[in-house]
Amino acid sequence: LTGSSRESYTQLINDVGIPGAKEKKITAVTQVPAAASVSAGDSHAVALVFVDQTVTIGNGAPTNTASSVRVTLDKVGGRWLVSGFEPV
Repeated sequence: LTGSSRESYTQLINDVGIPGAKEKKITAVTQVPAAASVSAGDSHAVALVFVDQTVTIGNGAPTNTASSVRVTLDKVGGRWLVSGFEPV
């Protein structure tokens, strides 16, 4: 992650995600069955990512969800880093 996306994600995970997961014993497994390029350049790209997720809370039954996300990537220091993440 890079830029404001990194800061927002880190804050969300530290303030909400980790405490909630520990308190309610939440586990999540995520798979990406497919992805497609929307646009690509030398240092910026956008991809549509299809996500399947299974969430279990405590001893409850697992819940399955499917979604799609628009992921923006920027090349920073020779590495592609996520700079945006938007559910669609």
